[in-house]
Amino acid sequence: MVFLQEKKVWLDKMRRNRKKKKVSRDPVRCIVLLSVEPQVGIDYVEKKENKQLRYIEEYAKANNLIPMKILRKGMLGASGKRALLRNAVKLLEKGVAEAILVANMESISYGIADAYMRVGIVKEHGYRVFSVDEGELGLNLYQQRVNTGVEEVSYG
Repeated sequence: MVFLQEKKVWLDKMRRNRKKKKVSRDPVRCIVLLSVEPQVGIDYVEKKENKQLRYIEEYAKANNLIPMKILRKGMLGASGKRALLRNAVKLLEKGVAEAILVANMESISYGIADAYMRVGIVKEHGYRVFSVDEGELGLNLYQQRVNTGVEEVSYG
């Protein structure tokens, strides 16, 4: 029992001393997407979205992200999440910003496959997606060839 407490104290010290890696060095203009599940009423949703906005703004300030526009889902249901992303991509194409910033992917998607699809839509247009909980999101599908030191031989 004592060993576990000492280990926990040691881990806490290590975590405090560890510096978090900055997501971006150059300032990146972002569109902030706010989305919470509608529960009781419009006042509840607005209060939760404002709380989410403060959380996102704190992350943006720490990681050199500049919120340019804030899009709110409000009381809209499933179609609201799709429309929110569609409007954000249209704004990106107009040149308002270079990235989308969300609190977490769960707020704008319904599962892992849907999250990959939404990130893919944004990446396909050449823009970036940042999540406060997960950092910069990427599909990491395309990898550059690594030089293995073996020469390629052509026949013919």
